[in-house]
Amino acid sequence: MAERYDYGSGALCDLVMSGMKLYPMVVGAGLAYWSELAGTAASCYGDAVEALVMALRDPLNSDAAAAKLATSARRYLLRTGDISEMAILDLHGGLKSRMVRPGAVSPLGTSETGGERIVGALRSVADAALNEAWKFESPETRPDLEGVRRSLERALEELRRAQSEGSAPASPS
Repeated sequence: MAERYDYGSGALCDLVMSGMKLYPMVVGAGLAYWSELAGTAASCYGDAVEALVMALRDPLNSDAAAAKLATSARRYLLRTGDISEMAILDLHGGLKSRMVRPGAVSPLGTSETGGERIVGALRSVADAALNEAWKFESPETRPDLEGVRRSLERALEELRRAQSEGSAPASPS
């Protein structure tokens, strides 16, 4: 007989259990992504069929049909990029909300050391900058540069506070 393994203990089991808690969110994000992508592809194929029918009905006006097809393909590519961008941002936001430590109110909480507060503030700046950088790629959204500026000011405030308290920044390891 094979030895029985105790799956209830150990870091690997904890990791698997934590991953299983994320599974519904990841599947939901994936399904939303693929359904949006399928809808966009169906719209593009519909436009292509319409352009083909238009070219068959009036062969002398095939330039208009080709222009319509090119416009449809461009719109499809832009929309596909937007869908991918939004799916990544939604998944990142969902993962980030699940990864918040229990009891942690903000990265600038009072229960942390000066170095931990600085690291948290710098991570907050990096997250804000990354989220806003994605918005530069989309013509429909405007980046919130004021929010990035506020994050930078909070990080500078934490650096000044740590310097006045005499604590050195903690190195993330």
